Order: sequence, then C-alpha cells, then structure tokens
Amino acid sequence: MKRILTAIIIMSAAMPCIMAQKSVSSGISRKSATSDTHRTTARGGVNTAAGSATEVKTTDPAWMNIVYRSLDLNDPANAVLYYPEEAADGQDNLFRLMLRLIAGNNITAYEYLDGRENFSETNRLNVKDMLDRFQIMHTDAKGSTERRPLYEIADVDMPSTEILSYFIIESNEFDRRDSRMRRRIEAICPVLHRTEEFG
Repeated sequence: MKRILTAIIIMSAAMPCIMAQKSVSSGISRKSATSDTHRTTARGGVNTAAGSATEVKTTDPAWMNIVYRSLDLNDPANAVLYYPEEAADGQDNLFRLMLRLIAGNNITAYEYLDGRENFSETNRLNVKDMLDRFQIMHTDAKGSTERRPLYEIADVDMPSTEILSYFIIESNEFDRRDSRMRRRIEAICPVLHRTEEFG
C-alpha cells in the first residue's frame, strides 16, 4: 500500500531544474497587471535567531503555467535522487537531506489535506506527529525547546529506501520585463511506499 508522506516541502531555491518523467496534470493562469509583483513568502525560508528569512518575488509574470509532476525513482534517469541508499562518505540522498532539514526546523513543511495544497500557517506540519505516524524513531536534539522543537534521527531509522517517488509542483512563468521563461520548483512531496502486515 502506498502512503503519501504528508510533508510538502517548500524548496523553491533548491533543485531549480528537476525534470520529471511523467506530468500528471497542469493548469494555466494569466496575470494582466503591469506593476511589479512583490510578495513575501515562507518558501525556502531558513529559521534564524532573528526570525525567518523570506524570499521576495520581483518578477512580473504575464503568463504562468503550474505543472504537477510525479517522479518515479525506479526510472534510471532519476536514480541520482535515490542513491546512495545509505549515507556514505558524507553523501546523502534527497529524502535524507530533506528529513534532516525538517527535523532541525530549517525548512518549513506543510500537511497535504483533501487533495489541495495550502501553504498557510494553519497547515504547517507538526514534525513530531509526522515522525510518530510513520514510525520513524527520533530523539530530542540538543537545543530543542518547547517553542522550537528539534529532532535527531539516526541514519538507520530513516526510511529512505521506502521513498520511491516524489510529487512536485512546478511553475513556469513568462517574465514580461526581460521576455524570459523561468521555471521554479514550488513544492516537493516524498511518497512513502510501504508494505505492512495488511498490504
């Protein structure tokens, strides 16, 4: 039985050119305003002692296309995201990197509920609940507080070999300022493929 790991990870700065093997669906939206668009988001924000860093979007998109992709890690073209299966010589696969960043409260993760993605504070992922739900062993990390919980996960307890696909939200924008197409990864969701006693 496949289970979707409910953490949608906002990593717009990381991995700007992931090419998936299958596109599931896409939607198109157009913007006709000519003024600059400045929006502050939590995407890619890294928590610091002074608060969270934010990204300011300065493009002026005349046209935008949102694409939902499914990346199959069994496809040889995507093997670089799966390997190494176990951490070796300081190298990790994508899922272990993401899980460490989430457990260390360095990137923001959100729940994926009712088939819609909503990156608001109300849908922010409770990391402890997620780790318990997927039976990932963890301990409180050094410096963990009630307001800012941090978790440590041993390499052997990370289910990285069970992450066999990813869902990706990608935006393609045409920027009218410099007449360029820009592609950005808006969200990445690891998908856990786990067979248990009942299937």
